[in-house]
Amino acid sequence: MKEKELEDKLEKNLDKIESGLSLVERQKRVDTGIIDLFCKDKNGKYVIVEIKRKPDTKVIAQLAKYNMSLIKSGLNKRRLRTILVAQESSKSVKEACEFFNFEIKNVYKERIITKKELDNQFKMPDEKELIEFIKKRENLVNFSLIAKFYDIKNTTVSDIVADLEKKKIVKVRKLGGSKIVMVK
Repeated sequence: MKEKELEDKLEKNLDKIESGLSLVERQKRVDTGIIDLFCKDKNGKYVIVEIKRKPDTKVIAQLAKYNMSLIKSGLNKRRLRTILVAQESSKSVKEACEFFNFEIKNVYKERIITKKELDNQFKMPDEKELIEFIKKRENLVNFSLIAKFYDIKNTTVSDIVADLEKKKIVKVRKLGGSKIVMVK
């Protein structure tokens, strides 16, 4: 998931970040850049929310600059919080956030399926495609290679190949620990 998609999703689901959070402004411009989500918490404090998929330590300087801009423009430092929202975060980023008293929240850590993956998720190779695939690889292909190429499970490959075997289109031989599919 791209950062913009993550931002879109979080804007509509601020409770994923923190209960009681409300949006003041999305893409708030300050002297030093653009804050992804500028919010208020349930206690009335302003909250800078910066969204990164996999942040590196450079984000700490970015967050500090946002804080400085808001404080220079008159916002009371005690009424300001900063939250880094990430899908994944390294130990060094966590330690830097802790040092500067920035909060870090990991959200949407589960694997997000891309549109392309979703489009291909239920796309199984038909008989003709699979036979062409096997022939292009000199008529020797193992189940794992088929599964990887079509992004399907080995058990699915096994089912497809079993159907082709019944039709006497392919034969399967064991070679070491692998099952090799050959076109007859």
